[in-house]
Amino acid sequence: MRLRWPGQVRARVALLLLLAAVPMLLLAAVIAWQAFRMVAAQPLDRARVVRAAAAARYQAILDDAAGVLGGLAGSPAVASGGPGCAAALRDALALYPARFAGFIVLHADGRVACSAGPVVGVGEGTAASWFRGAKERNGFALGELVDGGRGLDRAVVTAAGPRFGPEGFAGVVAGGVRLDW
Repeated sequence: MRLRWPGQVRARVALLLLLAAVPMLLLAAVIAWQAFRMVAAQPLDRARVVRAAAAARYQAILDDAAGVLGGLAGSPAVASGGPGCAAALRDALALYPARFAGFIVLHADGRVACSAGPVVGVGEGTAASWFRGAKERNGFALGELVDGGRGLDRAVVTAAGPRFGPEGFAGVVAGGVRLDW
């Protein structure tokens, strides 16, 4: 037996079904849009994570360099700038061969007290940005990034820290920090 509805009832049922379907279609569209946005944002999220990780790694490298340079500046052999200075720098370079290309100690007037390995910007003396930065800030300073050459096998940035004597600023201890260790 087949049920026959009058035309008015059929129209109302069709209208109710249409009204029920519209919110479901809208909900499906919103869910699809959100899924698209999530998938589209994944590469950006990965890029943010990689950028943050790289920044944290380089910050750790530079913090480590500041600690090593500060330790060298505080050692009696380096602070004196005397005969034991070069040996202390060679020992430090032997301890950190992957981290540093070389070390140098400069007097307050820019003269070289001792060195071990290549360091960028040595010929500039007191005009070097890392020398000026360490002297003016009385703290850790960075020079320009140099991508190989000048006796260097990899990219380095010169980092420097002040050394102090009885009369105050006595010079700078600097090192060529390898950024890819």
